[in-house]
Amino acid sequence: MKKILNSLMLMAVVAIASVAGVGCSSDDDDNPVAPAPAPEVVISKNVSYYHYVDLETAEVDSLTGPGRLVLAKYDMYMAYNSRTAVHGVAVQQGVREMAHLPNRTFKSVTKADIATAVFSTRIISDPFDPKRVILIKTDSSTVYKLGNASENNTTSRFSFDYAKLSD
Repeated sequence: MKKILNSLMLMAVVAIASVAGVGCSSDDDDNPVAPAPAPEVVISKNVSYYHYVDLETAEVDSLTGPGRLVLAKYDMYMAYNSRTAVHGVAVQQGVREMAHLPNRTFKSVTKADIATAVFSTRIISDPFDPKRVILIKTDSSTVYKLGNASENNTTSRFSFDYAKLSD
């Protein structure tokens, strides 16, 4: 009788383990767990006004210096607008497209927001304030989000974070 009870208990443990998904056999390879998404890589920039930024390489260059700047490789720059309380205006370069998402946080904007964003090649002169996220679609159709904006009027520098949303 004791052998029968031990056998029944062992069978119950094996049955519970297999229902719970605890690996007891080679069947685990047939049902792989999806890998976790890669963590978002956030890059912080602190640039002077009218300095160009290449979002892919994080390279920054200024308008000064003859022949130094190849404009086509840069995605955007920070312009200065004296008529608004927040003076920084993000401007896309060349054929890049831009979409503004007002009243959004940097963290809340995801890849899913690309589908509903209204992109434009026209310059959007709205100030880049802390309650705004900007999407920039590069000439290779990669989309980056820019946010967490702040400006320092004493040093004429503008800070923001950015991250790639799509390839």
